Amino acid sequence: MVAPHKNNISNLPMVLIGIIAWLIPGGGHWLMGQKERGVIIFVGICTTFILGIMLGSIYIVDPKNGNVFWFSLQILSGAPAGLVYFLKGSGLSPLVLYGHGVDLGDLYTRLAGLLNFICILDAVYLSASNEVNTSAKKI
Repeated sequence: MVAPHKNNISNLPMVLIGIIAWLIPGGGHWLMGQKERGVIIFVGICTTFILGIMLGSIYIVDPKNGNVFWFSLQILSGAPAGLVYFLKGSGLSPLVLYGHGVDLGDLYTRLAGLLNFICILDAVYLSASNEVNTSAKKI
């Protein structure tokens, strides 16, 4: 059994870790040296968000389509949600969206935001504890 190797990450401010983890899903873990975990988080959250956009269109990321609480869950996905929100353009006429695809798209984009929120909390907690376990179990 290998003893866990711990890195001291006290040189990175906890707020910076939280902001990077929000903007780039998995970015906080990447900054702390957990590159594999950061990549897994990035791929998982971005895939969930992109599937939601594919199901419901880019018009589901809009505070006017629902209440602001649901929109804030989508924005927790970070830069992907912000990019979609600004790409759809403000000059386009709003579409009326109906159907199960829209509902599932809303659900997927909100779920991606909630997953990223959990990962942000994990990154901030690891940053606050000043120790990151970088050992991997060798098979």
